[in-house]
Amino acid sequence: MNKIGSVIVPFVGALVISISGCSDATKSKTDCLENFEFQENIQYELKELIGEDDKLQTPEGIACYENLLYVADKDADTIKKYDMNGKLLSEIGKTGNGEGDLLSPSALAVDQEGNIYVAEEGNYRISIFNKEGKFQRSIELAELKQKKEHDFYDLEVNKEGTIFLTLESIEESVCNLYVIKDGEIKSTTKSVSGVFGTNEDKSEIFYFQSRRWEDEAIYSDTGYLGVIEKDNIKKLAVLPEDYGARDAIVYNNCIYAFNEFCTLDRFTLEGKYLETVFSTESNSSTAGYSYMTVDKEGNFYLSDDRTGTVYKLTKLG
Repeated sequence: MNKIGSVIVPFVGALVISISGCSDATKSKTDCLENFEFQENIQYELKELIGEDDKLQTPEGIACYENLLYVADKDADTIKKYDMNGKLLSEIGKTGNGEGDLLSPSALAVDQEGNIYVAEEGNYRISIFNKEGKFQRSIELAELKQKKEHDFYDLEVNKEGTIFLTLESIEESVCNLYVIKDGEIKSTTKSVSGVFGTNEDKSEIFYFQSRRWEDEAIYSDTGYLGVIEKDNIKKLAVLPEDYGARDAIVYNNCIYAFNEFCTLDRFTLEGKYLETVFSTESNSSTAGYSYMTVDKEGNFYLSDDRTGTVYKLTKLG
């Protein structure tokens, strides 16, 4: 689940939540997000890029690198590589648990060199391929094999190669944020569920905490937008109730988040809400939206695992 500023220092302990910024989660949205009343300044229109002629089975993780688009097709156990017009160029991986095989790939990320990081739910690992699609290595997540009923929710990697992974589940104890350094889990934040966003040079990782798990597996509480700094998640702003960011990315010195309301919202790097640049009904074609990425021209791409489609958001005019 993509910032400008300080370099991230490797984690040495458990992540903790900094209370700087908006400290009272019970405050109204206007206390922490100035004028957060979904001011629509519609700048983008939705177009189908992949789906009608070449439908994916279950597209989830998605990432742009140079002039390529990578899509994790979860039920097909492959990563599909496209050009920016939606033409299929090649596939990475096949069903299995050997080196270079994939099993239920979900979230993915691409680092500055074009290496592709794939979170595999079925194999409890992160597999890494180079930009040509050749297998490099895997990071086994043995302790996660003990967990049940979980999804690998979002994945990101910073410029130092530190990997961030979130899980979500019907079990509170499995909704964790993992920090993986040198192939080992270095720290864990418990009972949270959120998505990441990073800038092009991977120098900062922003984090949208969707909500907290409470009794009987019910989401409650208000989420927040934060940035990972050293061994903290620094809270920047409290989000409206039920905001539920599904994915986020940084483009042109602003944070963009697509949320449960099916809107694409723009924030400053300090967490101030600016405007909504795209909006659609929650029962429309993007209702199954799962992940988002952006290209160098500022076009956004949304994967929809319900319809097997990748959509492109292009600027109006």
